[in-house]
Amino acid sequence: MRPKRFAEQLGCHLHKNDSIFVDEVGRTSQENVYAAGETAKLGQSSLIIAAAEGYTIAVVF
Repeated sequence: MRPKRFAEQLGCHLHKNDSIFVDEVGRTSQENVYAAGETAKLGQSSLIIAAAEGYTIAVVF
């Protein structure tokens, strides 16, 4: 399933470029739903950045 479609089914808010709207720690507009990496556009688009963002989400919550 494509990230946009999945995010829409969850009810997450999306940016105009179809990335998932998240705050500084990866929280989406839906309670207990987090996003990281290219789908969230928290930062640069790369695997290591996505891994770091996922780690941040796991540690914070």
